[in-house]
Amino acid sequence: MARYIADLDFSPEAQAVLEEGRKLFTHFHDTQFPRKIREELKLGRPDAGWYQVRRALEAYGDTELTDFDPFESAYAGLSDKLRPMVYELGFLPR
Repeated sequence: MARYIADLDFSPEAQAVLEEGRKLFTHFHDTQFPRKIREELKLGRPDAGWYQVRRALEAYGDTELTDFDPFESAYAGLSDKLRPMVYELGFLPR
């Protein structure tokens, strides 16, 4: 993991999201996307983010190596944990 988060303590739910996201980003960076996908999703831009990563992997069509279900499950688990605490954690004002 990046140095700026390596020393932080994450809940098991947050750690699961990080791990599943890391797997998807690793697969994204290991993939040689066809020119059409690279141009359409502007993958060469330095500000390419999660939207482009996800759409590129979906467009590439390698569903055997790119399974979003574990990420979505981990994200749902973290959302369920945080949802009752939105005011307490300062996500929404009271």
